[in-house]
Amino acid sequence: MLRAILLDFSKAFDKVSKSRLLLKLKHYGNSNSTLSWVTDFLDGLTQDVLLDCQSSSESPTRYSPWPLLFLLYINDLPTRVLSTVRMFADCCAAMSTAWKTQRLQYDLDSLQALDRSHCLIC
Repeated sequence: MLRAILLDFSKAFDKVSKSRLLLKLKHYGNSNSTLSWVTDFLDGLTQDVLLDCQSSSESPTRYSPWPLLFLLYINDLPTRVLSTVRMFADCCAAMSTAWKTQRLQYDLDSLQALDRSHCLIC
């Protein structure tokens, strides 16, 4: 019997640290010009609200990467866990056989500790 845990990352898109993302992109071998382009893109993000055909003025928004950048950010997650992992744009499935369900709990605990230590790029 296969056991699985689904992790929903949809709310995590706007929680990623820009500096940590850029470090990870550099670690993957991206050139300085690519890193500069990503920085300029992220620094230029703005938001406004539209309600009843009335729009608010634009204001800078907290960093929110598109799904591709987020996937690059969490790309090393499978190397951080013992379970089999399948990743998608906004979720992740960690799977293990029934007799290794303690492995799933270990993986969850490990990922939580990495997140608390801000060490997902270590």
